[in-house]
Amino acid sequence: MSEAPRRRPVTDEPEGAGGRPGCLKIAALLGIVIGIPIGVFGLPLALNSIFDEPTIAVDDRYLEEGLRIEVVSVETVAGPPRGVLVTIAVLAEEPWAPSLEDFELELVEPDERIAAGSANPRLTQIAEREETTITLRFSVSRAGSISPEALHVADPKVRFELPEPLP
Repeated sequence: MSEAPRRRPVTDEPEGAGGRPGCLKIAALLGIVIGIPIGVFGLPLALNSIFDEPTIAVDDRYLEEGLRIEVVSVETVAGPPRGVLVTIAVLAEEPWAPSLEDFELELVEPDERIAAGSANPRLTQIAEREETTITLRFSVSRAGSISPEALHVADPKVRFELPEPLP
């Protein structure tokens, strides 16, 4: 006895066009709705917590990557042009070639950063086992009081909290 072959029922709907969305469609929609806010708000915070620059407290020094960097003094300059002088002491165990673009001054009010305008002595490569003192000048063009908060160094990436400036 042999059975007759089974036939599929004939419907008017095309194949795969169900009346309800599939699980993949719902998952894709939820992924977009939830993924965008996480990517915009959560990811930067997570990356900053992993790769954020270390902060060195006032009267402390940075000791890594063959460098010792220490903020020696901070002074405000009233005469034209107005600005801030930050003096740092550097001891390089390995050659280090800083540039003016590596230094930024963070002000308290308004929350802004100012790039270094000049350095004394001129920035060149610091040789191995060389100890030097560098005075960085930051020009401030806006009116009002100058309240420096931190010195940012790009290479190595580090932030120095600054003491109250001398007048």
